[in-house]
Amino acid sequence: MVNQPGDSRPQVIEVRADRAAGAYVSATVEGPGAGSEVRTRLTPLAADRTGIDVAFHVPESDPARLAVIGGRYRAIYERLWDEDEAMMVERERALAARRANRATTPETVLLGSPDAVRGALPRLVEVGGERFRIVEVDGELVVHAATCPHWLGPLDNAKVVDGCVRCPWHDYAFDVRTGESRDGRGLRLATPPRLVTVEGQLALVPA
Repeated sequence: MVNQPGDSRPQVIEVRADRAAGAYVSATVEGPGAGSEVRTRLTPLAADRTGIDVAFHVPESDPARLAVIGGRYRAIYERLWDEDEAMMVERERALAARRANRATTPETVLLGSPDAVRGALPRLVEVGGERFRIVEVDGELVVHAATCPHWLGPLDNAKVVDGCVRCPWHDYAFDVRTGESRDGRGLRLATPPRLVTVEGQLALVPA
């Protein structure tokens, strides 16, 4: 729902879906905008294309106010659809990489000298089809999974704050040293490869 700026009153939204018709309705039943509906219909066009028709229904008869409300709805939904599409594209990329490398045995990955590795941090590395990131935390090199276990969101550019990273998609938080949840939601990062020294060079080896 498009609230007035600064309006933080709670809303109750009911979602009704018709899977067979590829349609769903989001109806605001309580709070700001009560009585309004967003009606969405999805039409398959090709294996990688979907037609999307969105109609906004609001209990307002003033044409001027309808134009303002409609503009706000369009702006918000264009942004939300773009964000959702970007998430789905990234998620499919991660799933495809996992499928392609499911039978691959992880191998040792040579990284270079300690100075070279530290000079290129943070550093993304792929091992066995999974992405990991090397960061420095309190002077220690730490390796953590660069994919959130929730919806496979990317942690490539997530800032490390107090030894913790947060997924940009749904704000899941993880301890980069242990991979454990830092938000109480119970998920944990995939176990990273071990960082070892091989003949003076740093390397990642299977855990």
